[in-house]
Amino acid sequence: MTTTPNRFMAEYHEPDRGKSCVCGSGKKFKRCCAGSYSAEAAALFKETFNTGDYKNALVHARRHFTWYALSHKAHTLSLIEAKQDGAEEWLQLDIEALSELLENLHLCYYHLGISDEFLDVIDSVRNVIQDKRWDAKIAYARALWYLVDKHDENSAYVALQSIDIKLSKDPEILSLYLHVCPTRFTLSESVEILDRIIINTIKESVRLEYRVFKAHEYYLASQKQDGEKLFDEAISEFAELSDEEKSSYGRLQFATALASYGMLANRQDVLEDGRDAINGLIQEGEKENYKASYIAELHKMLGDCEEGLGNYDNAIKAYSVSLELNQSHFTKIFLSRSLCNNEDYNNARELLESIDEATFENPEKFDLAISWALLAAATLVETDIEEAKGRLKIIKAHDPMLIQLRDKWLIELLEAKPESEPGKIRKLISSLNKYVTMNPNFFGVGINVNRIIDDVDSVNKNKDKK
Repeated sequence: MTTTPNRFMAEYHEPDRGKSCVCGSGKKFKRCCAGSYSAEAAALFKETFNTGDYKNALVHARRHFTWYALSHKAHTLSLIEAKQDGAEEWLQLDIEALSELLENLHLCYYHLGISDEFLDVIDSVRNVIQDKRWDAKIAYARALWYLVDKHDENSAYVALQSIDIKLSKDPEILSLYLHVCPTRFTLSESVEILDRIIINTIKESVRLEYRVFKAHEYYLASQKQDGEKLFDEAISEFAELSDEEKSSYGRLQFATALASYGMLANRQDVLEDGRDAINGLIQEGEKENYKASYIAELHKMLGDCEEGLGNYDNAIKAYSVSLELNQSHFTKIFLSRSLCNNEDYNNARELLESIDEATFENPEKFDLAISWALLAAATLVETDIEEAKGRLKIIKAHDPMLIQLRDKWLIELLEAKPESEPGKIRKLISSLNKYVTMNPNFFGVGINVNRIIDDVDSVNKNKDKK
């Protein structure tokens, strides 16, 4: 048993060995984290999680949560009781840190296929901190579980109702609320919430992610000039940060921003920068032996850049590598486009027909309809045209840009005949081929099933000062 000062003081707050463990596992303390919890578990969690060893990652996540929860009682609570200067800052840090550690537990339960058990964990740890801000984090964890694990946006929204969103400054809660709120936001309403996220986050990766999201919102509202200005500012300011300020997840968001902006604005130079950034991340991931699903996502992004640059052979290769690593039906949507643009229409059609869209939400369905429309415009085969028209009719579009583009496609395809001149239709379709799913990954702030777990490092550095 370690005898570090942190551990020694924490020992006074351990539960009885026959009581439930602090981490919420449901096991007795003596059979779970007793004798093994420590700050060092953070590095072991990161190492095992990033290599896909989720079973051992869960062990380390539990041990780290227990260490921090007991350290909170040993240190921060004593500061609060003594009314010491800085106690409030330590309390806020503890709330944020334990929330992140609870997310790490969620990630492990999710990947191990035992996520139904995680609700019991949430219930078990709800009294770790006695503060309304921790209550809000518990509500957030429950809402996120409904969204990520059950694909139930309505229940996620209900779970957030105990929080006053108008007064909240919590980036995680606000980002989740944006995703699950059933009320459609105006541009000004959306931007107001995004600005609260951007101002209040301490993470440069999150700041970049939601500045890019804000730029997307202006694009979708057909305010292209404002959107491009916001993209330029977000990308250039992140690029100027020191290497120490750029986490791996931040560099992933940077590469994503370059790829997205390059596609939207048809900027070849930006796409080339994005391709270089992604290749760098692929080399890092392979060197560090990161999990296959993450490397697969990087190759998918590389394919997006190559597609935007018109390098269809390279795009096909990148998408194919991605699918070898992770059979994602979403990636197939984009591989089909490159096949189509490479005039391999039969394989493009077979790929589209093989897609299982059971778990697709509206943005993915929109992308699938786009790919069918691209194929229809290229082939002018009657069955392709009917398939594309049928899909475009049923997809939902709320943003002005997407409504306009969808309706233009429908008009052209409704008038299309097998013997029609394909030039006009193909020109229209190719203008939309650059649009990828416009929604950024909302789980960069919270549970991102593809993320590298290193943004917790900023919190870990503060934890070590306890």
